[in-house]
Amino acid sequence: MEIEAAAKRRLADEYDAAQERGEVATQSRGGANIADGVPGGNTVATVTDLGLTRKAIHEARQLRYAEAADPGVIRRTLDARLEQGQEPTKAAVREAVAEVINLDDRRAPEPPPELAEREAEAADPGVIRRAAALG
Repeated sequence: MEIEAAAKRRLADEYDAAQERGEVATQSRGGANIADGVPGGNTVATVTDLGLTRKAIHEARQLRYAEAADPGVIRRTLDARLEQGQEPTKAAVREAVAEVINLDDRRAPEPPPELAEREAEAADPGVIRRAAALG
């Protein structure tokens, strides 16, 4: 599992480097913004063209970020599972990664009150009509 995690981290590095070089689509260049019928089909490769998924790239980036933030976190997680007589699992690695990079949705902070107020105003159709009338 440690080797697989290292390979995924490398995948994230290579994918991001390819995006920077313009070889792979990004959200702002290619990707969802590709117009249909591009002459000659000269578009950059998308994640699907490469046989990957956005989820796989996302998970690879999470592993990379966690390992950068806390070097050795994956190895320590696997070792701890073995010491406890438990099987080292991908779920245990994901949990450790989420803890390191604060992605645990169960502990997501509440939005600030100002944001909740703005969202409530935006959801009110009357606010939209009044803004359009002023605009």
